[in-house]
Amino acid sequence: MSRLILDKTQLQTLDTMAGKLIYRVEKVTRSMIKGRVQHALRESNVTVAHPEQAHQNRHLGVKNYEEFNNLLKEKLAGVHIARNDSPPIIEIFLGASPEFFKDGGDEKTLFTTALQYLKDEYGQENILSISLHKDEASPHLSAFIVPIVKNPDFEQYQKELAGAPVPPGRRKKPFQKAPPEFALSAKTVLGGRAQMSKMQTKIWEKVGKPVGLKRGIEGSKAVHINVNDWKSAMQSIVENETIDLTVPRWTPRDFMNPASYVASVKATLQQRADTAMRNATIAAADAQLAAKKNGDAARRLNAWEETLVTRATELDDQVKREAEALARTAVAGVREDLAELARFRAARDMPDPRLAELATVSAKLADAQNDRSALMRALARMIKETHSIEQMTALCAAMGVSSGRGDIFERLMKSGQVPTFEAAVLQVVAHLDALPAPAPDDEPDQPAPAISH
Repeated sequence: MSRLILDKTQLQTLDTMAGKLIYRVEKVTRSMIKGRVQHALRESNVTVAHPEQAHQNRHLGVKNYEEFNNLLKEKLAGVHIARNDSPPIIEIFLGASPEFFKDGGDEKTLFTTALQYLKDEYGQENILSISLHKDEASPHLSAFIVPIVKNPDFEQYQKELAGAPVPPGRRKKPFQKAPPEFALSAKTVLGGRAQMSKMQTKIWEKVGKPVGLKRGIEGSKAVHINVNDWKSAMQSIVENETIDLTVPRWTPRDFMNPASYVASVKATLQQRADTAMRNATIAAADAQLAAKKNGDAARRLNAWEETLVTRATELDDQVKREAEALARTAVAGVREDLAELARFRAARDMPDPRLAELATVSAKLADAQNDRSALMRALARMIKETHSIEQMTALCAAMGVSSGRGDIFERLMKSGQVPTFEAAVLQVVAHLDALPAPAPDDEPDQPAPAISH
C-alpha cells in the first residue's frame, strides 16, 4: 500500500509497507506547533478521523494547546538557543502497517513497549504530550518532545574551571560567566541519515520485532516528492497535459556546433519525459489513496447512517414511552384533584348541628349583653336622680375626677380610670357603697309656732 503524505513540511513516500513498523521523526518549527498539537489533541477538525471512535483515544501529558504552550515556555526557560529558527519540538509518529491490525496483531504490547521506549530514549521529562489515536484508519502514537541536550559550552566551561586551556580557533578569551547547562538542538538528537538509520533499527529491535513486525528496507531509495511537485502533477492531470515533443529551433550558433545542439535537444526532451512520468507516478499514487479514502468515507457514512437510524428509532420509542407515562401521571393528578374538590364541596354543603347550637348560644349572649347594658344605663340614671348636684360634685372630688363637662361616668372614662361605661357605673356604685351612712337626728323636727295675730 502506498503512503501519500501531503503535509507542507513532510515528504511523499511511495513505498510498500506490509506488516512493517512505521517510525517517523520530524522537526516542528514554531509556526507549525499550534496546528500539530491541536491536531493531535483533537482540538481541531481531523478530516481523516472517525468521530464515533474518538472516545477510544488516549492522551498523556497536557490536555490542550494552552497547557502545551505554557509547559514548552517553562522547558525552554534558561536553555541555550543558538538560533531563533531552531525547531523547539520534534514530533514522533509510531505505528504499523494496516495489515498488522487487520490480522489481529498484539496492539497492546506494541504501544506499551513503544511508550516505554520513548521515555527511555528521550527522557520522560522532555515528553510534553503523547497521544494514542484509534479513530483513524490505523492506530498510532503521536509524541511531542523537546530536544534538549547537554550544552557543549557548559562542559567546556567546567573544563576551563579545572585548568584546561581555551580551545584554539574557537574563542580567544575564557568564559566570563557560566553558560546555560542545557541547549536546544534537534540536530543533535536526530543526527544525520546514518544516525536515523541506526535509530530505525534500534526501535525495530525493541518495539517492532517482539510483536512480529518487519523492519523497512535499509538504505531504501524511496521517491520523495515535496508538496509543490505534487501540486504541479495534479495541475497537469487536470489540464490533461501531454509530453511536449517540439524540437527547439536552430540558431546560427547551432550551425557551428551541431553535436551540441543534438545533445541539448535530447536533454530537453528527456527532461520533459521525466517530468511527465513523475507526474503520472504521483497521480497514480494519489488516485490510489483517494480511492481508499473514498471507500473508507463511504463505509463511515454507511455506519453513521445506520447509527443515526437506530438512534432515531430509539429516541422515537423513548418519546412515546415518556409521553404515555406523562399522560398517565397527568390524568391521575386531574382525577385526584377532582375527587378532592368533590369532598370539599360535600363538606361545605353538609349542615353541622354544632353550628346551630353555636348560633343559639351567640344569640343568648347577645341578649344578655343587651340586658346588662340596659341595666347599667338605668342604674346610672337612678344614681344621678337620687343625688344632688352638690353630692355628685363631692363624689367626683372624692374619686379624684376633675369637674368639667359631662356626668361623672363620662369624666371617669375620659380620665382613663375605666375603659367602658359599664365599668364606670360599677366603680361609682362601689364608691357609694363604701361611704358611711348618715347619722339620725336627736330630736324630731318641731312644728313651726303659730303666729298670733
